[in-house]
Order: sequence, then structure tokens, then C-alpha cells
Amino acid sequence: MITASETNKWATHKVAFLTLATIFIMGYLNALALRTVDITTMITAQSGNIVWLGMDFTQAAMGYGEWISFFQRISLFIGFATGSAIGLLTKDIFKDNKRIQFYYDWTLFAAPIALYPILLQYNVPPIISIFILGFSSGATLRFFRKLYHLDINTSMATGSAMFVGMQFVEFIKSKDKKELFTFFLFLAAVLTFSLGSGIYQLLHNIQYPNVSSPGASIISLTNIALIIFCIIPYFFFPSNGKNK
Repeated sequence: MITASETNKWATHKVAFLTLATIFIMGYLNALALRTVDITTMITAQSGNIVWLGMDFTQAAMGYGEWISFFQRISLFIGFATGSAIGLLTKDIFKDNKRIQFYYDWTLFAAPIALYPILLQYNVPPIISIFILGFSSGATLRFFRKLYHLDINTSMATGSAMFVGMQFVEFIKSKDKKELFTFFLFLAAVLTFSLGSGIYQLLHNIQYPNVSSPGASIISLTNIALIIFCIIPYFFFPSNGKNK
């Protein structure tokens, strides 16, 4: 996991930025996937996809639906698990050079995401695209999830939303400022995820007014913005941080 020395506040802020950037990109990407004709589903292995996994299986088994939807969701979960496994196995592959390790970690997460709208979307079957995007969302859980003193689930907002309420109650009970700060951190995680999806929708509306799904265009505001969002964090290496 990418962390920072407790005595280096600037490095800590950089790590927090990287975590929020990851959450923002995942929110953006989920909105993009929902609007994409060949996917039309969220690409993080959250509870909603688990529900659909059971529903798709039942529908297909009873002849009311196609097996392809079920296998696509299976592909998502396999991709998510594979990304988590690869992330764990390679988290210290460049342990003697933290800068290279950081670039490797971010590339493992961001490269498949940036490639999706400009290459994968129109050249590979949706089941493969879903696997690759699921891989990215799983890989990021091994690297970019440290928000000051919290470990945040960067791939989805469900857990953070639960802790928003719990931490608020803890603050009311204890009047501890640290509990209040924790409450705001979880709230920031939820809002950042939502902001990512909102920014996608804003750019989509600007380029495709009154159109629910974008046309088959590689060069678009939404695609260019996604690539830029994936590149920016390369300039925020926490130089005095450490990997653990």
C-alpha cells in the first residue's frame, strides 16, 4: 500500500490526493460504463453486481434471458480478483526503487482504464473489456487507499457511505475531534466518487446533448478527460513515502 512517513505532512497530503484521485476516476469510469452501449453496467464488483449475478443466472436458466449477461458478470468478478492478486504479488516488485514502484502501481491501475475508450471498446468483446476494467478496480485496492489515518475502499462507495453515518454517531457520543475528522474523510470519499460520475455526465451532456449514450467516437470530451485524469497523478509521487 502506498503510504507516507507520519512526520512528512506534504507526503501524507500527496498520498491522500492519490487516494481521492483513484476514487474520482472509479466514479467517472462507472458512469462511463453505464453509458456505454456494449457494457451498460457498473464495473466494480459491488453488491449491485452480486444481485444481478444471481438474477442473470436465474433468468438464463429459466429461458427468460441470455447467458452472456451472466458470464459477463462472472468475468467482472474474475477480473477483480485477478487484479487484487496481481497487485498483492507485485506490490514490492521494485521495492529498492520506490519511484519506479509508484509508477508501476499507478500504471497497473490506470493504463487499462485509459485504453478502454480509445482501443478496447471497439476492438474486443464486452466480456473482455469488463474483465480488464474489473482487473483495474481490483488492482487499485492493493495500492491507493490511504486517506490520512484511514484505509478507504477506493473501488466503490458503499462501505464509505455506511461509515459516514457510523462516524457521525461516534462524534456525537464522544465529541472527539478525531471522530469528526474521520467523519469528514468518509464523507469526502463518497462525494469524490459521486463527483467523478457527475463530471462524466457533465462532459457527456456538453458533447452529446439530449443523447443518453455516446456515439462510436474515440475522440470525445469524456475520453480525453479520462486520459488526462489518469495522467495527472504521475506528477504526485510521494517522494518521502514508503511502501508496506
